[in-house]
Amino acid sequence: MSALGTMGLLASTILLFASLLLGVLSTPSRFRVFLWARICFYASACLVFWCTILLVIAFLFNDFSLHYVFEHSSIATPWIYRISAMWSGREGSLLLWFFLIVTAGTQITFRIAQSSFLSQRRALVMFSFICGTFLASILAFCNPFAPSMLFFADGKGLSPALQDWAMVVHPPMVFASLAILTGLFVISLLDYKDSKISNLFTVYSRTGFSFLTAGIVLGGFWAYGELGWGGYWGWDPVENMALLPWFALLVLMHFHSKRSSIIERRSILVTGIALSSAIVGTYITRSGILESVHAYAAKPGTAGILAVGAAVFVASMVFSRKNRDASAPLPPSVWVFTISIILLGLTILFETLWPLWGRLFRDNPRPLSASFYNISVGYLGVIFLGCMLWGAIDHLGSRTQKVEASLSAVTIGSVLVFIVWYVYNETDPVKLLAVMIIVALVVVEILEMIWKGSRCYTRNMIHLGMAILAAGLMASMPARPHQMFVLKTGQTKSAGGMAVSLRDLRMRKQPSKIEVVADLMVQSGGRKVVLHPKHIVWGGHRQRSVVDFRMGLMSDIYATMGAVRADEKQGSFRVSVHPLVIWVWFGAGLIVIGSFLAGDGISNLFSGKKLLVRR
Repeated sequence: MSALGTMGLLASTILLFASLLLGVLSTPSRFRVFLWARICFYASACLVFWCTILLVIAFLFNDFSLHYVFEHSSIATPWIYRISAMWSGREGSLLLWFFLIVTAGTQITFRIAQSSFLSQRRALVMFSFICGTFLASILAFCNPFAPSMLFFADGKGLSPALQDWAMVVHPPMVFASLAILTGLFVISLLDYKDSKISNLFTVYSRTGFSFLTAGIVLGGFWAYGELGWGGYWGWDPVENMALLPWFALLVLMHFHSKRSSIIERRSILVTGIALSSAIVGTYITRSGILESVHAYAAKPGTAGILAVGAAVFVASMVFSRKNRDASAPLPPSVWVFTISIILLGLTILFETLWPLWGRLFRDNPRPLSASFYNISVGYLGVIFLGCMLWGAIDHLGSRTQKVEASLSAVTIGSVLVFIVWYVYNETDPVKLLAVMIIVALVVVEILEMIWKGSRCYTRNMIHLGMAILAAGLMASMPARPHQMFVLKTGQTKSAGGMAVSLRDLRMRKQPSKIEVVADLMVQSGGRKVVLHPKHIVWGGHRQRSVVDFRMGLMSDIYATMGAVRADEKQGSFRVSVHPLVIWVWFGAGLIVIGSFLAGDGISNLFSGKKLLVRR
């Protein structure tokens, strides 16, 4: 299988560079040359699909003759996690990313088959160049089909922390969003006056935002349920860098209207910024220049990623200058909203890179703490929400509706601010202002939905999702105190407003591991739940604690197991209450659904077109 996969990738590389050469040489008078270039690209795409399936089969059937399979899978690994093990390391994740880019290139070249010859050739040449250099780098530095030097009857196995349903979906979502970003960048460099290309640009911008949002949130959900520290966002460099293309796509959705018949120069520039920021984030992930729980060890060839990012940004600058058409004026609220996003993005970028540029001021600076991020980003987030509220009011039709919506928002927001101040004893003026803005934004969006019906329901859904997400982040992001309980079976202790009792402590022996499972009853306020945190021990002294939690509308109850003495029926447990976490997941879900529907979903993304090439 090693030879089959390597030869398939090599043949695909040759076909891609052949497609590149033929595409460059083609002209309207050399129509057959262009057709052969398309055939080479599509044949390469078929080979890449075959190689990707081949690697998945190698994992499913435990082909440990491949070094990559030996490193990331084992016979005991469940079949669904054998599939996800394919993208658990550098080699497989890059192959998956490359496969999705080729898929995007195939779909885009199909969709523009009725556009001008210049646009078709430019798209084919760019995709051939991008995919060809990408695949050549994979073959040179991290071939997933590299053979094992020795025979192994079993593999090392997939990390237990990665054996989670979220990690089955999270990486493909992130890589799909990056592939869509690549396709969006190529589309932005085509004929900006073509209305069909402008429509495709709209579809890819909305769909890319939806996929990237889903990927980020699924990663947070995995961290919340697997890492055991009770949080979903650690301000890790890789997490932070994922926000930069997300911010850029958010700006792009406001710059490029669905009704626009051209791609304006500001949209071209923002597209280049989105892709280049994603490439820089990839460099940080792959190079290891910053400490990160997600980063791989440094390997040759990663520095070239920065050159690619710079080339993308320069190309977007050059092509945006070629667009001489006057851009449609934007409301002042959109420009202020854009400035707030730029401030947010630059703040996160500079704070993330502090261990690098901080060396100018001190020796060996450490990464900034989560509390520092929470304060700085939180204050800017309030400005961001205020700009959203301004834009939502400004988007209403008549002056009467704006006045009615403003009065309703202020009235309801004031009542809820008083409740938060009086009931929850919250005195921070910034947080109270944030509550006022969030409530006002929800009120304005609901009123607009009532007044305008379904004409702008996707925008309303996204804005409501933003408001709910912001409320969840504001309540749950700051670190909450946890309580430690050392309990024996049948014992109950109270602390921090919680009563915790250990009903039972069971040991389950299996062929490959030993599980110690607790039946823990937790009572907090009016809620009473039974949680089952675990402690698992494998051979070779590998062990981990598995958290358990119960979601609620207003709070989650979260428990992890520490040191345990199963023979004495005694263990230590960390129990905490996290407010409004479910609001984070629900708000993000509204954003994902709304942005996907705003791009007209799958029906538009994969609508069929004639495959005849326009000369």
